[in-house]
Amino acid sequence: MSYSFFSTLSRLKYINRWGLMNNTRNENLSEHSLEVAFIAHALCIIKNKRFGGNIDADKAAVYAMFHDCTEIITGDLPTPIKYSSKKLREAYKAVEEEAGERLLSTLPDDLREEYEKYFVVQDGDEEIWKIVKSADRLSALIKCIDERRMGNMEFCKAEESTRKIIEENIRQSGKLALTLREGDELVDVKLTNGKSEILLAAANGKAIRFDENDVRPMGRSASGVKGMNVDDSHIIGVTTNTEGQNILIITEKGYGKMSPLEEYRLSKRGGKGVKTVNITEKNGELVSIKAVEGNEDLMIITNEGIIIRLPMEQVKSAGRATQGVRLIKVGEGASVSSITVVDKESEEETTEE
Repeated sequence: MSYSFFSTLSRLKYINRWGLMNNTRNENLSEHSLEVAFIAHALCIIKNKRFGGNIDADKAAVYAMFHDCTEIITGDLPTPIKYSSKKLREAYKAVEEEAGERLLSTLPDDLREEYEKYFVVQDGDEEIWKIVKSADRLSALIKCIDERRMGNMEFCKAEESTRKIIEENIRQSGKLALTLREGDELVDVKLTNGKSEILLAAANGKAIRFDENDVRPMGRSASGVKGMNVDDSHIIGVTTNTEGQNILIITEKGYGKMSPLEEYRLSKRGGKGVKTVNITEKNGELVSIKAVEGNEDLMIITNEGIIIRLPMEQVKSAGRATQGVRLIKVGEGASVSSITVVDKESEEETTEE
């Protein structure tokens, strides 16, 4: 029995893309697939090296080489036609699946299982295929730019629409704001004014105050610099002096207090900080820190769904290293999960008719 899989693949070089366009230079599927493989491989390397990814770049390159092989049978259906309606998209997808099955059927059984993954998305490979799709779009954008630079204005609209799709995908998936080291996580984000003072607090009851200019400017995806030495604890919150001149802290067992900002000495980032609350078995670890003015309302929520709202005046003002007073009673095994500071409730809102 003869098998024609590899001889069929050789026909990629005879199928031109962009069939509806007047090309200055024709681009065949073989050229396109190789370029997509180069781009997919580079995207994986960049993601792994600069953004903490862990994607198999070699596998992505091979997937990209095969990503358009079904078009040997279906031909290169122009994008404006392929995506003109949901019904056409679904129909073309079914045709692609049938074409993939037809190609695989031209392989011996012992080789088919090795090549099937290039035609059918396997569990765990979804992210790789997203990379390949992104590389495919970037290749299309490169083609449009090349044609325009050679004076072919017919590709201007295609360039605009392709660029728009790429930018929309970036917005939908978001942009990397921080490269996290292993075992780390993002706790909070604050907007500063260039002259702000930062307060970081850890679950062990320590807090540090430093000038934001101690943190050097760096790229959006950088890992950042150490703000506080937490020993074996972890950061639970961040606040700034622009949000208020009193520091409110709440512990996991519902205790809290306010202390003047001045009691937290200004120091350099990276230190262990000073005691902001006296942690005991009675009050539990620190769970939240906020800078407040003292004329707001405080809402406390437990992990059992219990919520309480109280005026900030009921929160005792005490020294930095004290234990605080009970603000909410939590049941055995329960704890405070979050707090928020809101504008004071007016008398009209609280008066019952």
